[in-house]
Amino acid sequence: MNDFSLPQLATLQELYESARFLDAWRLTQPLWQDRQLPERLGTNELLMAGRLAGRLGSGKYYRALMRLALERAPDDPRVRYYARSAAGRRMSLYDLFCIMEDEAPTHFEDSDLAARAFS
Repeated sequence: MNDFSLPQLATLQELYESARFLDAWRLTQPLWQDRQLPERLGTNELLMAGRLAGRLGSGKYYRALMRLALERAPDDPRVRYYARSAAGRRMSLYDLFCIMEDEAPTHFEDSDLAARAFS
């Protein structure tokens, strides 16, 4: 679908997981000025950008990026997990995991998501 990917996505994810949000922002700083960027991002990149925007205090960018991810991949379990608060309806994390578990056990093929669900 998209042939565009964030530069150094693995590095960006490491910085994010290490709570080095300002370093992650510095790495991506030039990208935040491009208004066409969200259209070129894939689902994983949208999730990372949205999560980073949320950590940096931009609820507006967080909601916009997560809603776009939901539009593109509403059945993706990672999107449903990370974008649940931007979906417009309140749902507890427990309820979300119950729905996902009922729909198909294969939704937990993602080991990180499974760990979060069962912890």
